[in-house]
Amino acid sequence: MNRLAWCAVFLLSCAREPTTPSAPAAPNAPSITDPMPKEMRAALRRVEGIRELKATKPIFGKYISRPDLLAMLRKHAADELPPEALVHEELVLKLLGAIPTEYAFVESQFQTLGAEIAGLYVPIDKTMYLLSDLDPQEAEATLLHELVHALQDQHFDLRNRIHYKKGSGDALSAASALGEGDATYVMLSAVGAPPTPALLRLAITERMKSKSSIPEYIGNSLSSSYIYGYEFAYTLARDGGMGMLNHAWERPPTTSEQILHTAKWRLNEPALPIAAPAMDHKVDDDSLGELGLRLYLELGGSKHDAAIAAAGWGGDRGALSVFGETVQFAWHYRADSDAQGSPALVLGELASVFRRDGTIDNTNGVVCVNRAKGGPLAAVQRGLDVWLVAGPTSSRTWQSQATCADARTALAKLISATAP
Repeated sequence: MNRLAWCAVFLLSCAREPTTPSAPAAPNAPSITDPMPKEMRAALRRVEGIRELKATKPIFGKYISRPDLLAMLRKHAADELPPEALVHEELVLKLLGAIPTEYAFVESQFQTLGAEIAGLYVPIDKTMYLLSDLDPQEAEATLLHELVHALQDQHFDLRNRIHYKKGSGDALSAASALGEGDATYVMLSAVGAPPTPALLRLAITERMKSKSSIPEYIGNSLSSSYIYGYEFAYTLARDGGMGMLNHAWERPPTTSEQILHTAKWRLNEPALPIAAPAMDHKVDDDSLGELGLRLYLELGGSKHDAAIAAAGWGGDRGALSVFGETVQFAWHYRADSDAQGSPALVLGELASVFRRDGTIDNTNGVVCVNRAKGGPLAAVQRGLDVWLVAGPTSSRTWQSQATCADARTALAKLISATAP
């Protein structure tokens, strides 16, 4: 899970329309208060009619400037995330090669979110915040989107459903996708016929591609709640209307696998229990989930192949070790016994990701690449399981402190320390 992206989603944000340009700032934009302005009451009636939920209390909001919105995101991250959470995530992503070692992870994401988000609904103070520099079309879409979040909060208690819990990254990804998918589906239904999930995915993906300064993994993770949450909501609404979407809130998806495969949600299929890899000096552990794995495998070059391989996900757990400035990451994945995507496919896609950094060493079935920065990146399959190690390396210089031979030894130690 992208923890800073979660902060924005926790605030229930509306991303900007993929093809709509920004208008100049509207001077002296009025505050939205109760009683609602006429145009807001009309928008609420549209949302209530489509979503088949009635507002149970007044909905408040205000227009804010872009700098104020960015300041709100920064404050929320400071209030909701432990100080070390973003530090640990940055270390893991750099160890995995998902982002460059020189990438300013936290500040760059703040700047991206500040530029892309058009509005927020904050469950803590029950208030919508809409940017004051939007053109009429963008402002309408943002208002519709945030009104859905307000209704979600009144009926399903967002504050207690979507808040940071250490080690629960995949469950939080699922909760975020449900909230954003629901709101995006209703918003698009209110302005016309909702597009197919494939068309929305294409529009968002093309927009993120235009942001050349954003690493591919970051761009994809920032948009994933909207893309895959929309597909989940679209499928449920098509098959069972708003009643089915309400049922999803009453029995919410607990994994990103359930978001990606509605059949898994209908069956209430849980994740397989996976213990964190046994590491000295472990400071954090969490699950990538099927979605996180899929986004990482996409770095190998094929979204299609990544999706097929990740579809076999049964459970996973990664652990970060920090000792002084030496850092290392280990990950344990297990496929469903009836998985369509076999562990061999996961290993093959991991090799494609590793290959970006050099020639693959395939000694004894362990795929590995020696990296001058980041240390060795290695993985091996054992039955339904795949194991991965990244590093050790220096978190200050990122110079490698090991080789593929060391990585093979580390993998053998991890596997032997795990109960069958």
